[in-house]
Amino acid sequence: MRNGFVLSLTALTAAILAFAAVEKPTKPSEEYKNLMRSNASLVDLTAGSGNALGRDTNIEARVQAEAGSKTLRELFSDKDYAGLAAGSDKLKANYEKILAFWTDKKGDDGTALAQAGINAATDMHAAVLAKNDKGIAVAQSAIEKTCRDCHTHHRVIVLTDSSFQIRLSSFEAAN
Repeated sequence: MRNGFVLSLTALTAAILAFAAVEKPTKPSEEYKNLMRSNASLVDLTAGSGNALGRDTNIEARVQAEAGSKTLRELFSDKDYAGLAAGSDKLKANYEKILAFWTDKKGDDGTALAQAGINAATDMHAAVLAKNDKGIAVAQSAIEKTCRDCHTHHRVIVLTDSSFQIRLSSFEAAN
């Protein structure tokens, strides 16, 4: 009987310690949310299909893109090189701020993903200047992959209020 009590107490202690070790997500600042909204207005994670994780659901369904604004995919389809140049510049500036956030939080995975975004936006801008459609398509895919990977590893959906929060450690590192 005493062994059962000790075993139960040990199991309870282990469960409490495991629960305490789970990282609590962080609420993003309004500035960070605005960076994500800005990126979402340019990046369509559905590959133009209009279903799950697209422009309207990328960050919050309540956030609408500016009237007349187009995603990188739409700009590319229209061969709007000036729009693509402006979009890649905007993404690069946003990724630089995101990089500063993750560097400050000492998040190696987030830092690497933000740097990958900067590199892809830089590559897109160079491809746009050269009117290199293949280079634009490759950079666009890299940008979409960067956003998707970061959201998969670091975005937490809070079901009680349908908000998004940030997991500072990588999902893969936690598993």
